[in-house]
Amino acid sequence: MAIPDNIQKLLQPDADPKKKLMIAKGVFPMPPNVQIEALGMLLEDTDLDIRKNAQKTIMEMPSPILGNIIDKIENSKTIHIISVSKPNDDTILEKVLLSKYCSLQTVEKLASSASEKICTMIMNNQVRLLKEPRIAEAVRNNANALQSDIEKMLSFLKLNGIEMQGEAAELTLEEIEQILAMPDDDIAEELTKETDEPPTEEEKLSLYQAVQKLNVAQKIKVALKGNKEARSLLIKDKNKLVACAVIKNPRITDREILNTALNKSAQEEILRLICLNSQWTRHYSLQNALANNPKTPLQNALRFMRMLNINDVRKLSKNKNAHSQIQKMAKVLYMQKGR
Repeated sequence: MAIPDNIQKLLQPDADPKKKLMIAKGVFPMPPNVQIEALGMLLEDTDLDIRKNAQKTIMEMPSPILGNIIDKIENSKTIHIISVSKPNDDTILEKVLLSKYCSLQTVEKLASSASEKICTMIMNNQVRLLKEPRIAEAVRNNANALQSDIEKMLSFLKLNGIEMQGEAAELTLEEIEQILAMPDDDIAEELTKETDEPPTEEEKLSLYQAVQKLNVAQKIKVALKGNKEARSLLIKDKNKLVACAVIKNPRITDREILNTALNKSAQEEILRLICLNSQWTRHYSLQNALANNPKTPLQNALRFMRMLNINDVRKLSKNKNAHSQIQKMAKVLYMQKGR
């Protein structure tokens, strides 16, 4: 909002400091909507006393007055000060969150201690959550936030490629159903249709390019229902959700699972999911591969090591690429079995 010229002159760096201080203290007569903008300018003044008084005046402005002018404020620092000064006034905080000048830092600050109503409002703004995931972390730790809203928020972030600390890299049944219900319009048929002939180099490049065009949710969908070539690409994806979704694909073969277990670069989370599938782990070749893979969770690797025959235990004891603990224990086991 434009500040009248006569007031603008009083706010300039070379203006009379006494008059600036009067404005900062709120004793210079002017309409509230002009006053709030003038105070916002003085928050950047070179004089510390003027800055402090301007902030104090903003913080002491009555809620009814602020409620009528927040939507006209164009200073993000002023908006932040108002949010700090009215931490329990949901009417004011709602208007703060609706302001396009409300900074992500202000939202993050509110998210950590706001009421249930404000928390829900924060979690419903998905654009902000994607821009600054720390907002989600803050609201997740707020005891006032509804657990149901938190779960929806975390699910949304997960499906958009944002991993929150402590969240499992595995989809829930509800999330799987949600993804599978998405339209296939933007997914190339070459990623889902099975073919008998192996792809040519040119076709492999085309498949790779098709995968790169997908967003996280689309990648997950292809991982869940894609063909062998798509699965081989997506199981190497950096996003754990995408890579782990491949393991849930009903078309995945025992050979693909074995190849994954043999891959020393496979993500630990994928190997953990393989270890949990009793249908797969009953196969000796897979037990051997998992015992030798340094990424296999230690307890699982130990379990499969004990199932190996003496010859494979001997080989494992000499495998410098295996987990060091497993290699040492294999030596002990070999000594015991070899007696």
